[in-house]
Parts: sequence; C-alpha cells; structure tokens
Amino acid sequence: MSTNMKAVQTQEELLAHLQTKNISVLFFTAEWAEACNQVETMLVVLAEKYSKIEFLKLDADQFEEVVEGYEIEAVPTVLFVRGKEVIDRVEGVEPQKLTSLADSILLSSVSGSSSIFGTAEEARVSSASISQENKAALTKRIESLVAQQPVMVFIKGSPNQPRCGFSKRLVETLKRLNVSFGYFDILSDEDVRQELKVYSNWPTYPQLYSSGELVGGIDIVEEMINSDEFLDVIPETAKALSN
Repeated sequence: MSTNMKAVQTQEELLAHLQTKNISVLFFTAEWAEACNQVETMLVVLAEKYSKIEFLKLDADQFEEVVEGYEIEAVPTVLFVRGKEVIDRVEGVEPQKLTSLADSILLSSVSGSSSIFGTAEEARVSSASISQENKAALTKRIESLVAQQPVMVFIKGSPNQPRCGFSKRLVETLKRLNVSFGYFDILSDEDVRQELKVYSNWPTYPQLYSSGELVGGIDIVEEMINSDEFLDVIPETAKALSN
C-alpha cells in the first residue's frame, strides 16, 4: 500500500520539510518501543486519508536535538505542526484522540500555535499551581515512594516497556548488574512527575534512588559504574546473587 509517510534520515532533511510552513505530522518512534507499531499503523491509514499532508517518521534515538527541542517525553509521540510550530500532540497510544485531532487539524486552517522551543504545555501541572495543603501531602507521598524499595527508579514507562531511551538504558544497566529495584512510571502521575523534580532538585528523568536518597540519572549511574563506585551505594538487599 502506497503512503506518504516518509522516514526522515537527517536533520537537514527534516528542516527542508518544515521550511514550507505547511501543516505536517511528525511521528517520533523507536525500534525498541512496541507501542510505536500500533501508532504507525494508525498513521499510515491517516496518511492515506490526508494524502496532501506530509507525515514524517523520525527515530527518536537518532534525533536527540529535535527530541529535546520539541520536548518529546516518550515514544510514541505524534506532533501536528505548522512549519516548525507545534499545534498539538498525542503521547502514547490514544487512537480516539489521534483520529479526532487529525480530523480537526488537518481538515481546517489552524490559528495560534506554540513554539517548539517554548515552555511546556499549558495543561501540564507545575509545582507552583499545587496548594500548600496538597503540596505537603504530595511531599509525603514522594518520601514514601523513593523509599518504597531499597533501590527505586523513576522512569518513563515500565521496565518491560520503557518509553524513552534513557529509561531503557537505566533498566538494562540495573538488570545487567543483577540489581533488584522497584519502579514508578512518572508518566502515570503528572503531580509526582513535576514535584519530584523539586524534591530532588533534579530536573530530568530517569532518576535512581538508593535507600531513599537520590543517586542521579543515567549519566551519573554510568560514570559511577566506570569508576567502580556504583555498587558501593547499592544496599546488599538489592544485590541479587549471581550463579
């Protein structure tokens, strides 16, 4: 079946497409994320329906600068853009939302969009918007979460189905080292996702905690492994016995 879904190979190629100021659809995917296959199937159908619209497929692991600029939190993510400007987005597998946005955006002219290098979506809950009473309760919940297991990781997705490359790397690293761990999917709770950044004074994910204390993200973990320091901060109860 022919389709105008195009796999973009270079950033220069992407910029050439976006210079036109036309509405297009950007599909951020990754080979390791099974959920992307379902979204791609839906997009192929939409690409046939809206044959005059460009559908561009990007491997998130190969376009790190673009991923950062567009604030892509996980794959699959679909962006509806006019030129370089974001109109709306769909994160994860949401067939009804994807179809609804496609029909409303691609069928009509769209006015008022946000810059890809602007702040996060208005719908996202910031720490400042939480009342003091709720903030105190949320802090207690976070304190409980970070100490829920001797080693806790806060990742995007789950260990079996991570939704970002950094989360995938952290999970694979812990498994390789036979470190047992609990996890929390920060995409499942926006309040925890935002407040944990404040609590830990660490702005990105994933985050790894040992005995309730922040160790750091994947870069810190890898640096500590290279200097033979990492296992020293892991409780004995989290070190699985090797055969």
